[in-house]
Parts: sequence; structure tokens; C-alpha cells
Amino acid sequence: MIRKLAAAAAAAALALGSGAFASTAVTSATGDSTRIQLLSSSSQPAFESGLARSIAAAAQGSAMRLQTDQWESFGPTVTQALQSRPDVKFTIEYGRGEDACVVPVSENSLVGRLSSPQGQASFPVLCLAFTHDEAEVLARWKERDHAAFARMTQAERDYYMRTLRKEQRIRRDIIAASAAQGGELFKLVYRLKSPGSTYEKMYLRSEKMPISTVTDLVRYTVLFDEDKYTDGVKRMVAELSSRGYELGTLWNAWKAKNLSYRGINTVLCDPTNQFVEVQIHTRKSAEAADKTHGYYEKRRLQPEGSPEWHRLNDIAMGIANAVPVPDGVEAIDTYRRPFPVLEFLKEREARGNRPATLH
Repeated sequence: MIRKLAAAAAAAALALGSGAFASTAVTSATGDSTRIQLLSSSSQPAFESGLARSIAAAAQGSAMRLQTDQWESFGPTVTQALQSRPDVKFTIEYGRGEDACVVPVSENSLVGRLSSPQGQASFPVLCLAFTHDEAEVLARWKERDHAAFARMTQAERDYYMRTLRKEQRIRRDIIAASAAQGGELFKLVYRLKSPGSTYEKMYLRSEKMPISTVTDLVRYTVLFDEDKYTDGVKRMVAELSSRGYELGTLWNAWKAKNLSYRGINTVLCDPTNQFVEVQIHTRKSAEAADKTHGYYEKRRLQPEGSPEWHRLNDIAMGIANAVPVPDGVEAIDTYRRPFPVLEFLKEREARGNRPATLH
């Protein structure tokens, strides 16, 4: 019997090590001893309770590895067990599709922060958090975000997750293109649109839109000094064009004297048809945008033209008008606004998704 169990364990370890997972195993190693518990035929509750017991029973300072292509998450029982055993080095080896990864969950407290309010920890989300440098963003999800993500269709969730997998590469391109001109990225923690805001944009506004046309799933704010701003904008867009990004639209709000916003907003499309929003500010225009946003939110709750609407608008306009205007910025023209997203994508498809000549 012992030989049969050992043979089964060895076969499981061989299968898991090959990268073609066909089952689930928990490996706990302390010193020279290894214990493998097969969980392939378990129900979700049995899988979670067995995993939680294994974590609780692990020797002090041991390393544990969960290898699976079957389960996509675990619940609060396991999350709580991990949080109670910070000495255990826990690793998830997940082997399903594009989400396949090895995640060393070295900071077990993050598992709780990345879980839903019900304590459900999604393996694809954990993979993105730890292997794609998105932990600080994904840990900010609120209850409405987890609920919105669950309400999305499978195709929408897949698109959202693919976008998150692209973000680290896109971020490197934006950093390189802006830094070469003396710019810097600002408030990077907001670089991904939350599931709650994404769902609202797709379904809860007057004009519904498919997720593939949401242009700010990935978005950045770039700051330039006032004396480098105008040239910085032009050269950064040109640099991104040389990297295969196509300019979809550009709004020069420095010219919009009747609006309480100063800055330049662009949407670019990367070689994989992923939209990227880049807002370009001076430090003072970024500070003004933060201040005026609160007045904008309050103003839109008032009847347009009412005394309170005018009062809030006057305050916001005063803040915007006090922002110094960079030299030469008014020579930058607004381009393709409003942005016809579907038409733009059809044009790209007709030319094999190659960028058009830089405008």
C-alpha cells in the first residue's frame, strides 16, 4: 500500500512538473521530508478545508506549494489559515491558459487584501498581482469592484484580464517615452480602471459600450515642467509612434477657456489594439485638476444654470484660470474629437492593424 501511494505521489509530481497539469496537489517540504496530498476528486469545500488543514499543520517555517489546473480560487477558510501562519512560505503554481504562472505568496497579508469581501481569492488575480506587478492596484478593489467583475460576462472578464497582463509592458513604454523628454509619471496607483467604473461605463450610462471600446482601461498621467511641456508633448507622442502606438485622439484643453480643465488628453492604440489614455499636465495643472474635480462632481448634481451650479462653476473656473499656460502650447491642435472608436478600429483592421501615418 505504501509503495502504491509513493508511486501515485511520484506520478503526480512528474505530471505537475511537466507543466501539463491534470490534477491538484499540495506539497509541504520541511528539511528532507515531503508530503503530497492529492485533491483532484475533491469538492470545492473539501478542497478548501483540506488545504486549510495542511497549512495549519505545516511545520514551523516550512514551504508549501499548491499546484493546480483545476481550481480557480480558494475561500476565506484558506485565506484565514494563511494569515494565521505568516511563517509558512506559500506558493501557488497555477496552470490554466493565459493565466498560468508561479506565484510566491511571500506576503500572506496581501492575499487577504486581494480577496473579495467574502474572502474569495482568485488565482488569476493573484497571478496578476504578484507576477505582473499589479498588487498595489488590485488591492484597492472595493466590494463594488468584486461585484462588478462577477457580473461581467466571461468574455468581458477575459478581456479585462488580458488588459491587465499588457499593462506592465505598456507602462515601460510610457515611462521610457516620457522620461526621454524630461517627463515623469504621476499617481501610478490609478493606472488601471477599476471593474466598478468599467462596468458603469459599459452598462449604466446613457450610451452603453462594449469593453473593447473603453479607451481608459489603462491610463497614465505624465508631468512636464512648464518650460519643457510643449516640446515634451510633441516628442513623447512621436516616440510612442516609433514604438508602434497610433494616436487616436488628442484634446488640447489649454484652448478650452470656457471649461475648468487645463491639460492635454490623448488616447493611443498599441500594436495589439489596446487603447491607452495619457493625460499630460504641468504640476500646477495636475493640482488644479484634482481641486476642480470635486467641484465638477458637486456641480453635475445641480440643475444646470441654477445659482448653485453657477457658484460651483465660478470657483472651478477661477482655479483653472490661475494655472500658468506653457509657452507655445496653443499651437498644438485638437485632433479627432469626439473620438469615433468603432470607426477607428475598422480603419485599423482594413490596414492590417498597422498605425496610420503620424498626424
